[in-house]
Amino acid sequence: MFVAEVEEVIGAVSASTAIRKNAMTNVMIRLRALLRDDQGQDLTEYGLLACLISVVAITAIGELGTQLNTLWNDIITVVKDFL
Repeated sequence: MFVAEVEEVIGAVSASTAIRKNAMTNVMIRLRALLRDDQGQDLTEYGLLACLISVVAITAIGELGTQLNTLWNDIITVVKDFL
């Protein structure tokens, strides 16, 4: 009687260990696949590139606007002095 119960417990523990091992194997397989999957990587790179281009464009346009404002103010001053 006692041996049968011990064997039953050992069998349950073995089955539980096998299930956990199988689950861990599945997790590892999925993690490896996720690390190898570069499907979304291209989209992320394009997004970062678009952000960088936007920042450069906004900075350049801001600087250009400041220079144009200074130029127009100089032109207005010259025209006022001439008249």
